[in-house]
Amino acid sequence: MVLLAASPAQAQQSRACMIEADKRVMASYSYTAECYQAAKGVRPAVVRDRCEGIGKTSAYFGGNPTLLTWLPSCPRGADAVCRGALEGDADVFYYDRGAGALDALAEACRDEGGKWKEFR
Repeated sequence: MVLLAASPAQAQQSRACMIEADKRVMASYSYTAECYQAAKGVRPAVVRDRCEGIGKTSAYFGGNPTLLTWLPSCPRGADAVCRGALEGDADVFYYDRGAGALDALAEACRDEGGKWKEFR
């Protein structure tokens, strides 16, 4: 289940979405947030489909509803970004992640041809 925090009209005008979830892995709980920001020229329907797909996948693996908020761009304060993710169509910003999680995300980013940058 994905909880949308904006109207479909806002989704059509947005280039970015914040995906937030409380995740449960065995007996451990954690909060995750990431923001997908499409490159200029990516059609709004593609942005909407990717954001909703990421939200559904996050909800599936975490077992909890995911909050999906449509934005004009990703907010500041990220721990890291994978530039040129998803075949070069987007930048994915990661928030509230520990060093171990960032290491795994950095490796995945580079494996997919993205450029990793940490802000902390």
